[in-house]
Amino acid sequence: MSGLNGRVYHFDLLIEITDALAFSSGELAAHLAEAIFELDHLNLLFPGLNVPEPGERVLAVSLQQTGYGRRASMPSAASLPAASPPASAEQQDLLSSLEDAGMRVGDMMRDLRLIKAKAEAFVERLTANTAWTKPQTKIATDMVAAIEALLESHATHIAPQL
Repeated sequence: MSGLNGRVYHFDLLIEITDALAFSSGELAAHLAEAIFELDHLNLLFPGLNVPEPGERVLAVSLQQTGYGRRASMPSAASLPAASPPASAEQQDLLSSLEDAGMRVGDMMRDLRLIKAKAEAFVERLTANTAWTKPQTKIATDMVAAIEALLESHATHIAPQL
């Protein structure tokens, strides 16, 4: 990110703000990034640590939106529509399956971030200028095959749903 020597950490961050602020995702990302640098400068991000100097410890911050949602307030009983018939057993099963699939996608997204980090670390460790061992070559080959299979599945099954 910054080109300087340092460690790069990736986090999932969920932040909920009041509707009164009404920031776009880009505006919120800019405010959060500025806040992280300011906290470091004020020695509040890593309190008690003075090496390196406050303001020189955070090298880069990048925030990328991965989702957005709004919470709706609960409707009053008077504003609810007339009762509709309950979902059929088949529809209830489908709803349960959809909810379960959504949770499994969350787990898969975590695993995808882990394989991405593992691949990036492997690339950093092994360059084109070094001789690789047979186990390292197998790991790289298996990792490429796994990632390519994921990308093919995405193109075939996920992208059409978006």
